[in-house]
Amino acid sequence: VYLTYGDGYYHLLHLDLHGALLSYEQYKTFTQTYNSSQLLYRNSGYAQKKIEEYEGLKAFLFFNGTEGEFANPVSAEDLANLFKMRQIPIVILNACQSGKQVGAAETSLGSYMLKHGVQLVVAMGYSVTVSAARILMSTLYQELLDGRNPDMAILRARLELYNDKARQAAFGQEIKLEDWLLPVIYQNRAPDFDSSGFQNYVAPDLAP
Repeated sequence: VYLTYGDGYYHLLHLDLHGALLSYEQYKTFTQTYNSSQLLYRNSGYAQKKIEEYEGLKAFLFFNGTEGEFANPVSAEDLANLFKMRQIPIVILNACQSGKQVGAAETSLGSYMLKHGVQLVVAMGYSVTVSAARILMSTLYQELLDGRNPDMAILRARLELYNDKARQAAFGQEIKLEDWLLPVIYQNRAPDFDSSGFQNYVAPDLAP
């Protein structure tokens, strides 16, 4: 994760990546596939610690590609430590299984973020459809731009999912899902987040 500006500059970080809970054997398979690719540029592993053999499941996000296609699995611990160092109060994980909990122990990516200093995390309890993510995120950011606090913006985004249950499925099919429960919110205190400056924000013209 490359951040251009210094520590404490960013209010919110959004990661639109694939996520999963992996056993150690699964993790080894992904890393072997990633390291075997001759088409990827890899640095020296900045901010990534060596993963020792472990039991059970650990949470990962996949960088540099999609899951199973030469993607680099980065552990929740490494990401959480980086976000703590950069003093990022809010992290949005638009990633499948980033909020998935297995067993009594805190295994989810979102719980790791909270444990290591992030003030508020939005994660997905299970796999989420593209159409659901589009509704959720567009509503969430519109609410933030309108000056809502993050907790209220998330509440309204979940309500929009509840009110609009139509989702695009495989082979052009449309199905109705009760997936408003998928977004999981982790919060240990009110985030240091001032959205008042967004109300008069005008998006820059990015056209070449």
